[in-house]
Amino acid sequence: MNLFPDDLFESLDASEVLEALAQCCTTSEAEQRCRELRPLSVPELVEAALDIADQALQQFQRGFALPSPAFELEPGTLSLLGIKGACLQSSQFLEIKQLCSVYAGIYAYCREHGATAPALGEMVSDAPPLPEVPKAIDRVFDLQGEVRSNASSALQSIRNELSRKRILADRLFLKARQKWLDKGFLGDISETVFDNRRVLAIQAAYKNQVSGLLHGSSSRHSLYYLEPAECIETNNEVALLLDEERKEIQRILTALTAELSIYSPDLECRRSILVRFDFVRAKGWFAHKTGASRPVLVEQGVLELRQAYNPVLWLMNRTKGKPTVPVDLRLDPNTRILVVSGPNAGGKSVALKTVGLLQIMVQSGLLVPVDPRSVFGVFQGIAADIGDSQSIENELSTYSSRLLKTKAILERSTEGCVFLIDEFGSGSDPELGSALAEEVLDRLHQSGALGVITTHFNRIKALANELDGVVNGSMEFDQATLSPLYKLQTGMPGSSYTFEVAHRSGLDTGLIRSAKQRLSKDKVKLDRMLVEIENERQRIKNQRQALESELAELRKLRRDQERTIGQLEEKLQRQGAMNEQSSRQLMWGKRFGSLAAEWLKARGKKDKDAVMERILTYLGEQGGALKKEKKKEHAQAQKRREEQLERLKALPIAVGDEVVLLGTRQKGQVEQVRNGRYTVTFGNIKSTVERDRIAKAEPKPPKLAGSKSSQQKEDNNSNT
Repeated sequence: MNLFPDDLFESLDASEVLEALAQCCTTSEAEQRCRELRPLSVPELVEAALDIADQALQQFQRGFALPSPAFELEPGTLSLLGIKGACLQSSQFLEIKQLCSVYAGIYAYCREHGATAPALGEMVSDAPPLPEVPKAIDRVFDLQGEVRSNASSALQSIRNELSRKRILADRLFLKARQKWLDKGFLGDISETVFDNRRVLAIQAAYKNQVSGLLHGSSSRHSLYYLEPAECIETNNEVALLLDEERKEIQRILTALTAELSIYSPDLECRRSILVRFDFVRAKGWFAHKTGASRPVLVEQGVLELRQAYNPVLWLMNRTKGKPTVPVDLRLDPNTRILVVSGPNAGGKSVALKTVGLLQIMVQSGLLVPVDPRSVFGVFQGIAADIGDSQSIENELSTYSSRLLKTKAILERSTEGCVFLIDEFGSGSDPELGSALAEEVLDRLHQSGALGVITTHFNRIKALANELDGVVNGSMEFDQATLSPLYKLQTGMPGSSYTFEVAHRSGLDTGLIRSAKQRLSKDKVKLDRMLVEIENERQRIKNQRQALESELAELRKLRRDQERTIGQLEEKLQRQGAMNEQSSRQLMWGKRFGSLAAEWLKARGKKDKDAVMERILTYLGEQGGALKKEKKKEHAQAQKRREEQLERLKALPIAVGDEVVLLGTRQKGQVEQVRNGRYTVTFGNIKSTVERDRIAKAEPKPPKLAGSKSSQQKEDNNSNT
């Protein structure tokens, strides 16, 4: 992705985001990778980077946080391992062991969670752990990181002899010390150590009376440090054994280096995987901290921000306990350029920088703090003019430097690119500067690029209102408190509230009144008109919110009434069905009672059989009638269920809604909607399904007056 100018990262505060991301890492290489992260231009690469970051985020959200791959490895260790005849130091072997141990844990985690985070599983799929490496190291080193005595028979023999000689040397030294201590030749400090040899601290007056090897003296020459003569031979033997031990350890470590050299490429591969895992973990953790999510990614030129937060501003405000106002806007082929106006310090520049920063973050594979329904296209470049670029070295004025940037932006603004211009047209004579800015806006309009511009010039606002594909926007301002609301409103220009802001800043009222008189009446009228339009828009907005609230209450009341009516109708239907059943039972009871009386009156067997035959006929008719009635009831119930299901399937589904998986009774909650697919959490399982497989769950009906038992009692009373 092409970026202009070179300091665009700093201008958009992207460097601060990358530094905060780097602080989430545990390895220095991953930290460096974060700081060097740059946006991509290939949609498939951006998609893959967002996918793995999203999977890492979901692991944090599920409570299965990615483990920290903390390990230390000296630069060049693995390269040295592959060199014939090389010998690694003890510390380097222990670092390799730690690398293998950490990788085994990460490998186990990725395999365990491969179903929910497949990208993590794929990361380690071709690189299983290397248990042979730590086993080989453990054969040589103990738990304290020292070379084991049994690492070789020669080392075992050397250390056994060394232990005996040290015991003998200590015994001889203690005997000599006691001898000269009894004679009063030793100083307050009776002994010390020189070159790994114990020496006596002899007072200067007695130095010639003690035989031994002189190693030095104190700063004032009041004490002389001598190695007793009886210890010299044994100490020399100890020194020789120590040298033999060092050589044998060197031989053992060289052999171990050669043994592990075949694993050098494999260890390098796993080190790279750990660095990448650390990098992905940082992306997921940073997204989790900033409330970020994965937006919808498209190839064509669309940029739609919903509830978008500037992460730098959000983090700063959070430390101060202040709220952050989100940004909502949409740029697409039909609305390619947004011209934002409004008061100074009202949030215009923040909104513009939020657009650029979030676009860079997304194309860098980072999740962003937006509603997941936000849409980001993949653009080939971003050109911007943000801030003062006055150059003393090149003798450029602020306006000259802005003109050079404008020239570069015009050259780079083509279809598939984004431009951002802050304080458009400023820095020169207002009339001349705005005229030039109008021509630049017209050229940008013809370029096919998408962009956001902030300005105070009314002529720019007017031109934006005339050009197709260009729309005005404004930052809201509270007239009552004379303070900005930092909320972007698209569709209409805004006033700069110059005099209102001046009044709020404490300027003299008379000065402000005199300044107004200096303006032409047309300019005053235009600014007053913009203020009045903003007030009217705010009034209409408040009315709309009040009406929407009332409408929501009415809709809720209507739903409750419809539900109550439905329950009453269902109750009436049940009552009617029971009454109809009672009537049928009464009719059949009369029929069978009449036949029973006839059977009793019948005298002969033939007459009784005739009555019995009629009874059997009636029983068959009754059974058929009951089957027909049950079939009818079943068909009616099935129809009601199908109608209810179709009604629920037709209802819109959004993030946070409770849904039911069709064909089952399993209910879940929608977590994300992306490209027509719905991510739903069913209990502890998260699944992505098509729209036609889910329907909005039926809300629980409110309880009617009386408990369930009293309602049943009422139904029973009505039945009797």
